[in-house]
Amino acid sequence: MLFQIHAALAATPETDDDGDGDDDSKHDLVWNHTDLGGYVEANANWALVGAATKPTGVVSLRRAALEIKQDLGPKIPAEAEMELEVEDAVSSTGSLGRVEVEEAELEWHVVGEAVEARAGLLEMPFGWINEHHHPGDFNGVERPTIDTILVPTTWRELGAGVGGETGRWRYSLYATTAFDPANFDDAGVVNGRTLGSSSPGMAIGFVGRAEVKPWRDGLVGASGYASDAGGAGDWYDGTGNSLRLSLPVFGAELDAHGSIGPFTLKTEGVYWSLPQSDDLMEADKIDGSPYFPDGSGVVPTAMIGGYVEGSVDLFGPLHVPGRLDAFGRLEHYDSQFAVPDGYTANPERTVDEGTFGLTWGPGGDVVVKADIVLRDRKLGDDELRWDAGVGWAF
Repeated sequence: MLFQIHAALAATPETDDDGDGDDDSKHDLVWNHTDLGGYVEANANWALVGAATKPTGVVSLRRAALEIKQDLGPKIPAEAEMELEVEDAVSSTGSLGRVEVEEAELEWHVVGEAVEARAGLLEMPFGWINEHHHPGDFNGVERPTIDTILVPTTWRELGAGVGGETGRWRYSLYATTAFDPANFDDAGVVNGRTLGSSSPGMAIGFVGRAEVKPWRDGLVGASGYASDAGGAGDWYDGTGNSLRLSLPVFGAELDAHGSIGPFTLKTEGVYWSLPQSDDLMEADKIDGSPYFPDGSGVVPTAMIGGYVEGSVDLFGPLHVPGRLDAFGRLEHYDSQFAVPDGYTANPERTVDEGTFGLTWGPGGDVVVKADIVLRDRKLGDDELRWDAGVGWAF
């Protein structure tokens, strides 16, 4: 939810308020449709891992974000938008917190809302949650794990492109900075995001998404990504000779959600292909040291994942104000689905996960959540976690 500031100091021509003979009206500052908003979420997590008999816990103000949107009109059909986020309350040496610019975008209305030119630090239109990640947008205290690893929410890059919406359709198509493959690991691409900070300028990524609303409470979306990230790094062979690597990265995502009465069903599937990751694994730095010593952090050639989630609004049939959604979500994700020949996949990255809980929305963009998470790794410690959280948008 955003609230608007309309400050227009309209003075009559040639007003002299201070008696200095000057026209003070020319100094007036005019704000036109400045929208301020944001969101906050505080979470508590307790977990039993493996054979542990005592849980560990952490309580944190996970995120606090301020969003500012300025209409540049009336003569310029454009908007400027920025979102500043603080994570874990405190950002300082020795703390876990971070301060980030999550979005800084200029949007030019070329043909109303149907065709808009966009540039700046853009939220990548890959997956639904990456662009809709306020606490009231998803069930569960934490975002679906699919949308933190395989769709690396929140993912943003510097770039430019077009987007818009008309009727039941919405679309985006951007050219952006690419991943930094030197930061890939056995989790896949998530740590290769540059997030607008010192992004390598020698590679370009292309990302697009299309959505359609087949009915009022339904949506089907598809996203795609493609780049050759080889130009984003400096690569050398074992003799110190410079290499020109081709490191293609392809991603595809499908999602859908819909409601009928008190029932809601959501689903998402993600696939990534990095067919030349073997060349990356064998590359050296300029000093002759390997980027991936002893095969550690094996960069996959393919990753897959998906989830299905069902929920029911328990308040719906009772005609009680607000919502109380009981939900269950089953996820499978594998960032080591395929690895280069000669390397061994990390089985701890192959996971089945179930999340079951309640989401209460009393109204006013406030949400209170509680859930239990069961995480089953192919090999390694399993995990039982229970969470509680509160969030609100303003």
